[in-house]
Amino acid sequence: MAEAIINDFHNYLENLKSKNNKHSEELDMKCRDEEEIHKKISIGFNNQDWTQCKSNFEVLSNNSKEMRKIMKNQSKITEDTFSLTEKIFSLTEKILASNKNIEGRLALLENTKQILCYSDWVVILIDEIIVPKFMGDQNDWDRISTILTKSILEDTDYYVLENEEDDRLFERLVEILDQVNITLGEFEYLVRLNKMRNTEFHINNQPLCEAKKQLEMTFPEHLEHFKEPLKKALYAIEVQWKNRKRDGNRNGNRKIFKRNR
Repeated sequence: MAEAIINDFHNYLENLKSKNNKHSEELDMKCRDEEEIHKKISIGFNNQDWTQCKSNFEVLSNNSKEMRKIMKNQSKITEDTFSLTEKIFSLTEKILASNKNIEGRLALLENTKQILCYSDWVVILIDEIIVPKFMGDQNDWDRISTILTKSILEDTDYYVLENEEDDRLFERLVEILDQVNITLGEFEYLVRLNKMRNTEFHINNQPLCEAKKQLEMTFPEHLEHFKEPLKKALYAIEVQWKNRKRDGNRNGNRKIFKRNR
């Protein structure tokens, strides 16, 4: 579509240029004719040939009329050129505005991609801290995940707990989250983030220290609510890993292999 509009503008401009060149040539010719007519009138005056003078004045009058007609046509071409220029300016402004909008969307996408990379850390939080603390098995977490997902998809500000077992599971979830200083509302943001991810967005062996450092950056307003829950999640993971390392070193069941520096 844009190419067709540009072609229309180009063809219209070429037509205006062609008309203007034609009228310029005609006007030049009329100017030369007028010079010759003035010479003839001057000779007539000198010779006192009034009949010839009258005839030349009539020719001059007709030539002047034709010149005015040509100049009017040229004036119309000038107006059309201004109009075309305004249209081109207007189109250019729209294109620039569209490009700015695209740049804004690309920046938004880039910021979103950065936050989505943290979804793998949410998985670590769930797999290594949340799920193991339940007295039951993976089914307990699956049930909680289903309840959270339903609330997220239906965009409600509550959770539908259908029986006493659901009550027990959520009470236990709140207790576990309290231990790592994460509220249920903050945990829901982490679950939302985890469900936003896609195969393109992963930590790609990102160290925990780098993940924490990146969280200090300024987040876009639409992503700001993820920041604090992620900080708490990374802190909980850090504590969990330190405890695991400490316990492993204490009981001697874990071997540490140091690679050559």
